[in-house]
Amino acid sequence: MTTSTTLPLGWRATTLSEVVDFKSGGTPAKNDDRFWGGAIPWVSAKDLKSLRISDSADHLTVEGATRSRCVEAGTVLLLVRGMALHKDVPMGVATRSVSFNQDVKGLVPRGEVYPDFILNLLLARKEDLLKNVESAGHGTGKLNTDFLQSLPILIPPLAEQKRITEVLSTWDDSLMCLARQIARKHEATSYLREALVRGALRMKRRFKPWPVVSLGDVTENLSARNSGRFDRNSVMGVTKADGLVPMKEHVIADDIGRYLILPPGGFAYNPMRINIGSITMSEFEEDVIVSPDYVVFACDASRLLPRFLNHVRRTKAWSDFMTIAGNGSVRVRIYYASLADFEFHLPPLDEQRAIVEVLDDAEREILSLMAEQAALEKQRDALATELLTGRLRVRGAAKAAFAR
Repeated sequence: MTTSTTLPLGWRATTLSEVVDFKSGGTPAKNDDRFWGGAIPWVSAKDLKSLRISDSADHLTVEGATRSRCVEAGTVLLLVRGMALHKDVPMGVATRSVSFNQDVKGLVPRGEVYPDFILNLLLARKEDLLKNVESAGHGTGKLNTDFLQSLPILIPPLAEQKRITEVLSTWDDSLMCLARQIARKHEATSYLREALVRGALRMKRRFKPWPVVSLGDVTENLSARNSGRFDRNSVMGVTKADGLVPMKEHVIADDIGRYLILPPGGFAYNPMRINIGSITMSEFEEDVIVSPDYVVFACDASRLLPRFLNHVRRTKAWSDFMTIAGNGSVRVRIYYASLADFEFHLPPLDEQRAIVEVLDDAEREILSLMAEQAALEKQRDALATELLTGRLRVRGAAKAAFAR
């Protein structure tokens, strides 16, 4: 590869609307059998999980596809509505004729434009697309079509578009393999956790049954208040994705005297969100404080290891209990008195330690793979930026441009 500081020979600056035609989709009447059950994939947001789109969960008949929108292979499909539910911008290239719903835009390349190159351009501009969604202020997250059409891009000759795509595809393939490996590790760890925590798979060559206890038997509800002991830097919040994190300043109360003290290894949760998984164990080595609206409890160290309970709370039995306790509602409040009724098998402390060691090792391996994935994504994005702006050229590209 070679580097360039100016717009390369043969490249042109333009906008997205100059190189693709924008197509809108639709949804045929759901209760009309004439439209559904055919062979033509009907793509919605949930199907935009891969950069290559060949199938979907739902299919249309020819008549149904006519009512929606049918585009040929090579069309770039981009989610433009409902992005508030996603952390990125789902998109991909159709590898066969497909239809799509009204939340998706079809970008049909025009002239000497390679579909996968357009996809890479959009992937490289994801941050700009997400900023546009946020600035629009729509509750569901809507990408402004005018902004998308006027998006400035650089287009190299077709041969170089394909060469750039080939280079980036190598990285994409590696990332896809890594993502599959991480998914399999998650699945294997989940299976292992279920087997070890309920005693179906035993450690230490022991076979004596474990007693069944309730959470209230081996934990204690904590109510100690801050009362001026800690400052605002010690205020933490509970999130489902990241566990215990510093709480944002604008949501911290002016008076933090009533905030609850959470000790190392203690658990905290929001009573209104525990049924969707918002509960965490403190990994901090010192006390922190959390909102007085939270519930805080700690394990009886003589009977239950916090890290063992931290794995118990990610089992199917725990999830089922939350469903029953909440009666299926998303607005239910589950306080400690109700949570204390949760029952589980309690192994001896040495078996708990052995189980925790195995499961924690498995999770550390997953975290290591995820760190590798993040590093690879960062490298791929940096490479894409250089290639798509012409600052870095694929081998032979400059020579081919002069030959024309």
